[in-house]
Amino acid sequence: MKKTLPYRIFNATLLIVWILFAIIVFFVSSKTTSSDYFVQIKSVEFWKLNFVTLIALGFNILLGIVWYMLASFLIKRAKTKKTAYLEDKDYITNFQNNTQNVKLKNNESREAVKLNQMQELLFKDLVQMSDIQKYSDKLLSNLAHQIEIVQAMLFIKSSDTKQYKLTGSYAFYADKKPEDFGVGEGITGQVAKDKKVLRINNVPENYITVLSGLGRSTPKHLLIIPFIQQEETFAMMELSSFSEIPEIVEHLIAKAAPNIMRDMIQLQQFKAENK
Repeated sequence: MKKTLPYRIFNATLLIVWILFAIIVFFVSSKTTSSDYFVQIKSVEFWKLNFVTLIALGFNILLGIVWYMLASFLIKRAKTKKTAYLEDKDYITNFQNNTQNVKLKNNESREAVKLNQMQELLFKDLVQMSDIQKYSDKLLSNLAHQIEIVQAMLFIKSSDTKQYKLTGSYAFYADKKPEDFGVGEGITGQVAKDKKVLRINNVPENYITVLSGLGRSTPKHLLIIPFIQQEETFAMMELSSFSEIPEIVEHLIAKAAPNIMRDMIQLQQFKAENK
Protein backbone atom coordinates (compact mmCIF):
# COMPACT_ATOMS: atom_id res chain seq x y z
CA MET A 1 0.00 0.00 0.00
CA LYS A 2 2.79 2.42 0.92
CA LYS A 3 4.63 1.76 -2.36
CA THR A 4 1.53 2.49 -4.53
CA LEU A 5 0.45 5.59 -2.54
CA PRO A 6 2.62 8.04 -4.56
CA TYR A 7 1.13 6.71 -7.79
CA ARG A 8 -2.42 7.11 -6.41
CA ILE A 9 -1.69 10.71 -5.35
CA PHE A 10 -0.20 11.41 -8.77
CA ASN A 11 -3.27 10.00 -10.54
CA ALA A 12 -5.65 11.96 -8.31
CA THR A 13 -3.68 15.15 -8.96
CA LEU A 14 -3.85 14.57 -12.72
CA LEU A 15 -7.61 13.99 -12.45
CA ILE A 16 -8.13 17.26 -10.56
CA VAL A 17 -5.96 19.17 -13.07
CA TRP A 18 -7.88 17.54 -15.94
CA ILE A 19 -11.26 18.57 -14.48
CA LEU A 20 -10.09 22.14 -13.76
CA PHE A 21 -8.69 22.39 -17.26
CA ALA A 22 -11.99 21.17 -18.74
CA ILE A 23 -13.93 23.75 -16.68
CA ILE A 24 -11.60 26.53 -17.76
CA VAL A 25 -11.92 25.50 -21.40
CA PHE A 26 -15.71 25.40 -20.96
CA PHE A 27 -15.91 28.94 -19.72
CA VAL A 28 -13.40 30.22 -22.24
CA SER A 29 -15.27 28.64 -25.16
CA SER A 30 -18.78 29.32 -23.84
CA LYS A 31 -21.06 31.92 -25.50
CA THR A 32 -22.06 34.81 -23.24
CA THR A 33 -23.48 38.28 -23.55
CA SER A 34 -21.78 39.65 -20.48
CA SER A 35 -18.29 39.60 -19.03
CA ASP A 36 -19.73 38.77 -15.63
CA TYR A 37 -19.73 34.93 -15.60
CA PHE A 38 -21.22 34.75 -12.13
CA VAL A 39 -24.31 36.59 -13.34
CA GLN A 40 -24.54 34.59 -16.58
CA ILE A 41 -24.31 31.11 -15.05
CA LYS A 42 -27.36 31.86 -12.94
CA SER A 43 -29.51 32.35 -16.00
CA VAL A 44 -31.20 29.53 -17.93
CA GLU A 45 -30.36 31.29 -21.21
CA PHE A 46 -26.65 30.77 -20.58
CA TRP A 47 -27.00 27.00 -20.17
CA LYS A 48 -29.30 26.70 -23.18
CA LEU A 49 -26.86 28.69 -25.25
CA ASN A 50 -23.90 26.49 -24.19
CA PHE A 51 -25.68 23.13 -24.06
CA VAL A 52 -23.26 21.44 -26.46
CA THR A 53 -20.25 22.91 -24.65
CA LEU A 54 -21.70 21.67 -21.36
CA ILE A 55 -22.02 18.14 -22.77
CA ALA A 56 -18.38 18.33 -23.87
CA LEU A 57 -17.42 19.43 -20.33
CA GLY A 58 -19.31 16.49 -18.81
CA PHE A 59 -17.74 14.10 -21.30
CA ASN A 60 -14.25 15.38 -20.44
CA ILE A 61 -14.90 15.02 -16.72
CA LEU A 62 -16.28 11.50 -17.27
CA LEU A 63 -13.27 10.66 -19.43
CA GLY A 64 -10.94 11.85 -16.67
CA ILE A 65 -12.72 9.73 -14.08
CA VAL A 66 -12.60 6.65 -16.33
CA TRP A 67 -8.91 7.26 -16.99
CA TYR A 68 -8.25 7.57 -13.24
CA MET A 69 -10.09 4.33 -12.47
CA LEU A 70 -8.29 2.50 -15.30
CA ALA A 71 -4.89 3.76 -14.13
CA SER A 72 -5.67 2.73 -10.54
CA PHE A 73 -6.73 -0.73 -11.73
CA LEU A 74 -3.56 -1.17 -13.79
CA ILE A 75 -1.39 -0.06 -10.84
CA LYS A 76 -3.16 -2.47 -8.51
CA ARG A 77 -2.84 -5.29 -11.04
CA ALA A 78 0.85 -4.57 -11.55
CA LYS A 79 1.37 -4.60 -7.79
CA THR A 80 -0.48 -7.92 -7.51
CA LYS A 81 1.65 -9.45 -10.26
CA LYS A 82 4.82 -8.12 -8.64
CA THR A 83 3.77 -9.49 -5.26
CA ALA A 84 2.99 -12.87 -6.84
CA TYR A 85 6.34 -12.81 -8.65
CA LEU A 86 8.21 -11.98 -5.44
CA GLU A 87 6.32 -14.69 -3.58
CA ASP A 88 7.18 -17.21 -6.31
CA LYS A 89 10.78 -16.03 -6.27
CA ASP A 90 10.94 -16.37 -2.49
CA TYR A 91 9.35 -19.81 -2.74
CA ILE A 92 11.89 -20.91 -5.35
CA THR A 93 14.77 -19.45 -3.31
CA ASN A 94 13.54 -21.13 -0.13
CA PHE A 95 13.05 -24.40 -2.00
CA GLN A 96 16.58 -24.22 -3.40
CA ASN A 97 17.99 -23.36 0.03
CA ASN A 98 16.07 -26.20 1.67
CA THR A 99 17.24 -28.61 -1.04
CA GLN A 100 20.81 -27.45 -0.56
CA ASN A 101 20.51 -27.83 3.21
CA VAL A 102 19.14 -31.34 2.79
CA LYS A 103 22.05 -32.21 0.49
CA LEU A 104 24.54 -30.77 2.97
CA LYS A 105 22.96 -32.71 5.84
CA ASN A 106 22.99 -35.89 3.76
CA ASN A 107 26.64 -35.32 2.85
CA GLU A 108 27.51 -34.62 6.48
CA SER A 109 25.63 -37.72 7.54
CA ARG A 110 27.42 -39.87 4.96
CA GLU A 111 30.78 -38.38 5.95
CA ALA A 112 30.03 -39.02 9.64
CA VAL A 113 29.20 -42.66 8.88
CA LYS A 114 32.34 -43.01 6.77
CA LEU A 115 34.47 -41.41 9.50
CA ASN A 116 33.13 -43.84 12.08
CA GLN A 117 33.90 -46.76 9.79
CA MET A 118 37.41 -45.48 9.07
CA GLN A 119 38.07 -44.88 12.77
CA GLU A 120 36.97 -48.40 13.58
CA LEU A 121 39.44 -49.77 11.01
CA LEU A 122 42.13 -47.39 12.25
CA PHE A 123 42.02 -48.88 15.76
CA LYS A 124 41.74 -52.47 14.54
CA ASP A 125 43.94 -54.87 16.58
CA LEU A 126 45.44 -52.02 18.64
CA VAL A 127 43.81 -52.94 21.93
CA GLN A 128 46.19 -55.79 22.68
CA MET A 129 49.31 -53.75 21.83
CA SER A 130 51.62 -53.22 24.82
CA ASP A 131 54.60 -51.78 22.95
CA ILE A 132 54.43 -48.18 21.75
CA GLN A 133 56.47 -48.84 18.61
CA LYS A 134 54.32 -51.79 17.56
CA TYR A 135 51.22 -49.71 18.34
CA SER A 136 52.49 -46.86 16.14
CA ASP A 137 53.48 -49.18 13.28
CA LYS A 138 50.09 -50.89 13.33
CA LEU A 139 48.25 -47.57 13.53
CA LEU A 140 50.02 -46.29 10.40
CA SER A 141 49.54 -49.61 8.65
CA ASN A 142 45.80 -49.51 9.34
CA LEU A 143 45.67 -45.98 7.95
CA ALA A 144 47.65 -46.95 4.84
CA HIS A 145 45.14 -49.70 4.06
CA GLN A 146 42.38 -47.08 3.82
CA ILE A 147 44.06 -44.33 1.82
CA GLU A 148 46.76 -44.19 -0.83
CA ILE A 149 49.88 -43.34 1.15
CA VAL A 150 53.30 -44.73 0.24
CA GLN A 151 55.09 -43.76 3.43
CA ALA A 152 54.14 -42.68 6.95
CA MET A 153 56.01 -41.75 10.13
CA LEU A 154 54.92 -40.96 13.65
CA PHE A 155 57.06 -38.85 16.00
CA ILE A 156 56.42 -38.48 19.73
CA LYS A 157 57.91 -35.83 21.97
CA SER A 158 60.26 -37.25 24.58
CA SER A 159 59.50 -36.13 28.13
CA ASP A 160 63.23 -36.22 28.89
CA THR A 161 64.90 -34.48 25.95
CA LYS A 162 61.85 -32.55 24.67
CA GLN A 163 62.87 -33.78 21.22
CA TYR A 164 60.61 -35.55 18.76
CA LYS A 165 61.66 -39.15 18.13
CA LEU A 166 60.55 -41.56 15.43
CA THR A 167 58.19 -43.95 17.20
CA GLY A 168 56.51 -45.74 14.33
CA SER A 169 56.64 -45.93 10.54
CA TYR A 170 55.09 -47.47 7.47
CA ALA A 171 57.08 -48.40 4.33
CA PHE A 172 60.09 -46.46 5.62
CA TYR A 173 63.39 -47.88 4.46
CA ALA A 174 66.67 -46.11 5.12
CA ASP A 175 70.19 -46.79 6.32
CA LYS A 176 69.49 -44.87 9.50
CA LYS A 177 66.51 -43.49 11.35
CA PRO A 178 65.58 -39.81 10.98
CA GLU A 179 67.35 -37.63 13.51
CA ASP A 180 65.49 -36.31 16.51
CA PHE A 181 64.31 -32.73 16.12
CA GLY A 182 62.96 -30.00 18.33
CA VAL A 183 60.17 -27.49 17.99
CA GLY A 184 60.82 -25.19 15.02
CA GLU A 185 63.54 -27.40 13.49
CA GLY A 186 62.85 -28.34 9.87
CA ILE A 187 59.45 -28.51 8.23
CA THR A 188 58.01 -30.99 10.72
CA GLY A 189 59.43 -29.06 13.66
CA GLN A 190 57.86 -25.88 12.32
CA VAL A 191 54.47 -27.61 12.18
CA ALA A 192 54.98 -28.61 15.82
CA LYS A 193 55.61 -24.95 16.61
CA ASP A 194 52.67 -23.60 14.60
CA LYS A 195 50.31 -26.34 15.86
CA LYS A 196 48.58 -26.36 12.47
CA VAL A 197 48.18 -29.01 9.79
CA LEU A 198 50.55 -28.53 6.86
CA ARG A 199 49.70 -29.76 3.37
CA ILE A 200 52.38 -29.68 0.65
CA ASN A 201 51.38 -30.68 -2.87
CA ASN A 202 54.74 -30.17 -4.54
CA VAL A 203 57.38 -31.83 -2.38
CA PRO A 204 61.00 -30.98 -3.37
CA GLU A 205 63.06 -33.73 -4.97
CA ASN A 206 64.86 -36.06 -2.54
CA TYR A 207 62.98 -34.64 0.49
CA ILE A 208 61.32 -38.05 0.82
CA THR A 209 62.62 -41.20 -0.83
CA VAL A 210 60.50 -44.26 -1.41
CA LEU A 211 62.16 -47.54 -2.38
CA SER A 212 60.34 -50.07 -4.54
CA GLY A 213 61.06 -52.70 -7.14
CA LEU A 214 61.18 -49.89 -9.71
CA GLY A 215 63.89 -48.00 -7.81
CA ARG A 216 63.83 -44.72 -5.90
CA SER A 217 61.10 -42.12 -6.26
CA THR A 218 59.88 -38.98 -4.49
CA PRO A 219 56.21 -38.58 -3.50
CA LYS A 220 54.82 -35.17 -4.45
CA HIS A 221 52.22 -34.84 -1.70
CA LEU A 222 52.93 -34.48 2.00
CA LEU A 223 50.58 -34.09 4.95
CA ILE A 224 51.91 -33.30 8.43
CA ILE A 225 49.41 -33.43 11.29
CA PRO A 226 50.24 -32.26 14.85
CA PHE A 227 48.63 -33.90 17.90
CA ILE A 228 47.87 -31.15 20.41
CA GLN A 229 47.50 -31.82 24.13
CA GLN A 230 47.21 -29.07 26.74
CA GLU A 231 48.28 -26.48 24.14
CA GLU A 232 51.47 -28.38 23.35
CA THR A 233 52.35 -30.59 20.38
CA PHE A 234 52.49 -34.10 21.80
CA ALA A 235 53.15 -36.00 18.56
CA MET A 236 53.52 -35.52 14.80
CA MET A 237 52.21 -37.68 11.96
CA GLU A 238 53.80 -37.35 8.54
CA LEU A 239 52.08 -38.91 5.53
CA SER A 240 53.37 -38.92 1.95
CA SER A 241 51.69 -39.99 -1.27
CA PHE A 242 52.03 -39.85 -5.05
CA SER A 243 48.46 -38.51 -5.26
CA GLU A 244 46.79 -35.75 -3.28
CA ILE A 245 45.78 -36.91 0.18
CA PRO A 246 41.99 -36.45 0.72
CA GLU A 247 40.79 -33.98 3.36
CA ILE A 248 38.83 -36.69 5.13
CA VAL A 249 42.18 -37.93 6.49
CA GLU A 250 42.54 -34.71 8.46
CA HIS A 251 39.01 -35.14 9.83
CA LEU A 252 39.74 -38.76 10.70
CA ILE A 253 42.94 -37.97 12.61
CA ALA A 254 41.30 -35.01 14.36
CA LYS A 255 38.46 -37.30 15.47
CA ALA A 256 40.78 -40.13 16.55
CA ALA A 257 43.55 -37.97 18.05
CA PRO A 258 42.26 -37.93 21.69
CA ASN A 259 42.09 -41.75 21.80
CA ILE A 260 45.46 -42.12 20.06
CA MET A 261 47.18 -39.77 22.52
CA ARG A 262 45.50 -41.49 25.47
CA ASP A 263 46.80 -44.88 24.31
CA MET A 264 50.29 -43.55 23.67
CA ILE A 265 50.54 -41.90 27.07
CA GLN A 266 49.49 -45.15 28.72
CA LEU A 267 52.06 -47.09 26.68
CA GLN A 268 54.78 -44.56 27.59
CA GLN A 269 53.94 -44.95 31.26
CA PHE A 270 53.90 -48.73 30.91
CA LYS A 271 57.31 -48.64 29.25
CA ALA A 272 58.74 -46.38 31.94
CA GLU A 273 57.41 -48.60 34.71
CA ASN A 274 58.90 -51.74 33.15
CA LYS A 275 62.40 -50.49 32.43
